[in-house]
Amino acid sequence: MNGTEKQIEWTTESGHEVVVSIALRTSKQVSLDGDICEVDDCTIRTAVTINGREEDGWLRDYNEMGCVARYGRLAIDQTNYDRIQAAMDEIKQAPEWIANEKLIAKNQAECADYDKAQAYMDRIESGSY
Repeated sequence: MNGTEKQIEWTTESGHEVVVSIALRTSKQVSLDGDICEVDDCTIRTAVTINGREEDGWLRDYNEMGCVARYGRLAIDQTNYDRIQAAMDEIKQAPEWIANEKLIAKNQAECADYDKAQAYMDRIESGSY
């Protein structure tokens, strides 16, 4: 994995070692009919390991028993959630992420312009302009 990576580590009250890895992936390998090719990609990947084993899940809100978020079966308290969010905010300041967000905004504006023009053409073709 290339790009920027941050890790947050802590030990739970029950003694489990938790490592949250947040990484900016700028390219990935894909299989194109058996040929492995590297393509541009700009995504943020979050992975959690508990005692060295990766936990399946995603970061989501969870307001029970003093916790504010969950990742799989891991409940996350406010302090560690704030540390995770700070790391994510830092990753989002990477030039690659900022450029990707600008590209997405540009593409969405172009799609909106196209949709507006298409709606106008539909009105003309239907005779209700």
